[in-house]
Amino acid sequence: STTIGDPDNLCIEVAADSHLVIARSGDAMVNCGLPAVIVANFSLSNSNSNLEIGWGDQLLDMVAWATVPTGAALSLDPMSYDPALNDDGNAAPWCPAVDPYGCGDLGTPGDLNPACMGGGGGMDGQCLDGNSWRDIVKPSPGDLVISEIMANPMVVADSAGEWFEVRALGAFDLNGVTIGKFFADGALETVDVAACIPLTPGATALFATNGDSNVNGGLPPADYEFAMSLNNTSSALHVASDGVLLDEVTWSTVGNGASTSLDPGFYDPSLNDNANAADPAWCYETVVYGAGDKGTPKGDNNPCP
Repeated sequence: STTIGDPDNLCIEVAADSHLVIARSGDAMVNCGLPAVIVANFSLSNSNSNLEIGWGDQLLDMVAWATVPTGAALSLDPMSYDPALNDDGNAAPWCPAVDPYGCGDLGTPGDLNPACMGGGGGMDGQCLDGNSWRDIVKPSPGDLVISEIMANPMVVADSAGEWFEVRALGAFDLNGVTIGKFFADGALETVDVAACIPLTPGATALFATNGDSNVNGGLPPADYEFAMSLNNTSSALHVASDGVLLDEVTWSTVGNGASTSLDPGFYDPSLNDNANAADPAWCYETVVYGAGDKGTPKGDNNPCP
C-alpha cells in the first residue's frame, strides 16, 4: 500500500464531482500527457488483482478484476458512481474506455467517463472494432502465408527498414498472433493492440520494425510494428496463434536491398518453406519502392522468373 500526500505537506483539496488522477509518474513526457496528477508509488497488476482506497482503517472503495483490456482503461459508467455498485471491474457497470488520449491509449483521465454502451467487455480475447468490443477472430492453419521478407535493406539501416508481409488466405484478426524466428524456439512477441486488425482473403498485412516512413525507407503504413530483428543468414520466421504454427519459412541468405518475394502461385503455407532465391517459389524482388530498396510492401507480389 502507499499513502497519498504532498511532498511539501500542502493540502490536496478535491471538490465534489471532480476527477483526481493518481499516477506512477507526473512527467508528461513519460506518462503520455496525463493531466495534472497526484504521484504515488504503486503498481497495478494486469490479472487477478484489486485496488482499494481507504482512510486509516476505513475502506472507502474497492474494485477487483480478473483481466484488463490491452491499451484501454477500465471505465465506470457515470450512472454508477457509487462505491456499492462498482466492486467487479469485469462486469457492468464497467467497460473498456474507447476515447484516445495522449500517445494513443484509450481513457478519459481527469474527465467525466462516457456512458458504457452495453456494459462490460473488451477483456482477454477481444478487440476494439470502432466503438465496440468484440471477440477476436483467430486464424487457423491454412488462413495465412508469409509472402515477402525484407531482412537486409540498403537504403536505411536494418533496425529501421526491416519488414515482412503476411498474405491472408482466410478471414481473421491479426490481434493475438505471435511471431518469432524458429518455431521450435518459441514466440518472441505478440500482436497485442486494442484496435481490431481484420484481414479478408487476399489482403496483405505489413509488419515493420519502424512505422515512420521518413525513417524506414518509405514504407506504406504498417499494420504492426515489431521489435525483433530479421537475420540475414541461416534464420527463420514463423507466425503462430495460441501455440499452433500457421506458417514458418527458413533461409540461408537474403538479398542486399531486395526483398525475398513469394511467387503468387505458391501462396500456400505448405509450399513456401524454403525462402531462398534458388527455390522455385521465391525470388529477389526487382521493383523499387520508397527511397530506393526493392520490394512490393503491402502490394501484390510479382511472379518469379
